[in-house]
Amino acid sequence: MRASRMRISHGQPHMNKGRNVKRSRSYGHAQYQPLSRENVGRIHEVTLQTFEEVGFEVHNDEAWDLFRKTTAHVDSTRRIVRLRESTVNELLSTVPSEVVLYGRSEKHDISLGTDQVYFGTGGTALNILEYDTQTSRRANLQDLVNVVRITDRLDNIHLMLLPTYPNELPIDRVDVNRFYAGLQYTSKHIMGGVYTSKGINDVIAMAE
Repeated sequence: MRASRMRISHGQPHMNKGRNVKRSRSYGHAQYQPLSRENVGRIHEVTLQTFEEVGFEVHNDEAWDLFRKTTAHVDSTRRIVRLRESTVNELLSTVPSEVVLYGRSEKHDISLGTDQVYFGTGGTALNILEYDTQTSRRANLQDLVNVVRITDRLDNIHLMLLPTYPNELPIDRVDVNRFYAGLQYTSKHIMGGVYTSKGINDVIAMAE
């Protein structure tokens, strides 16, 4: 079982010559824009001011080392990073304009950074509604399997946020069982939270 792979590209978006992304499955040119350009600009200006005058704490060692290699001002005692606007723009210039998430099946490739829109399920419902009796009860692992199988057949759903929580399982068995159900019953992209540190390693091992 292969895990999804990621390709990034710098500059203008382009297609991988060896494997074209199936853009036709997404919904193009649909943008949610609740704010005006003026309001977005004001938020951006205040953000830059905050980065430069207040800064932000960085506790991840790898990220801290990366910031120290830039022109950022770093306060090693308090682990605070301050960024001038020029530094922000310099770092933004290195950000890829497109990220392609390769699926286990080519038809599930997803291109992020373009004008394409993708839809996914909701995540981690604690209860489920019985169709025949219209009564609510606590969700279990079989409910998760059923919903994953249904969603796998829905062409308008492009990625799977693990939709229910298996209430009957102890927490140390939740992560491995939830992600196994997802990997077993759909080849679409899977997203979901984990509840234990061991669960992180278990999920990574399954994906590999």
